Amino acid sequence: QCDKEGKLWIGTAGGGLNMLDLTNDFFVRYRRNPNDSNSISGNVVRSIFIDNDNIIWAGTISKGLSSYNKSTGKFTRYLVPVFKNENNKSDASIFSIIPVYSKSSELWVSTGRGLYSLNKSTGNFIYNDIYNGNSSKDQNIVSACMDRSGILWLSTYFEGLHKYYLNMDKFTS
Repeated sequence: QCDKEGKLWIGTAGGGLNMLDLTNDFFVRYRRNPNDSNSISGNVVRSIFIDNDNIIWAGTISKGLSSYNKSTGKFTRYLVPVFKNENNKSDASIFSIIPVYSKSSELWVSTGRGLYSLNKSTGNFIYNDIYNGNSSKDQNIVSACMDRSGILWLSTYFEGLHKYYLNMDKFTS
């Protein structure tokens, strides 16, 4: 994706988050540094979203969600609570990052364990149960997007396509 400054942000399958400055013709690679909590959370970046504040959001495989603030040059890591292990690390794979345009303080993420909304101000996640408590159903949401009318479309690995009506808080298969 391109940001407001014309920089191209690229997710890789092991090389971290990369930025190509098309105007000034230079390249920067952002990789996870286990000794730096201000580095990106993982090197396999599956999804990227750039919000209205020009914050870069990167969904990683197995390492959760990271945001990059270009003003500070630092990443912030967000862990989906259900995935925290004994070392307080996330095993969550973030497959899609979905902006909620009616609520600019929220992002939704699809994971291998369901759908979550993130309050960007607090950093807190909320689990959104698309199956109303039926945990035997497939929670692996491999892709998601929101259409212009505010319907969130979710694709699962085994259960097919679902629609979530944000304004009614209602899921359908």
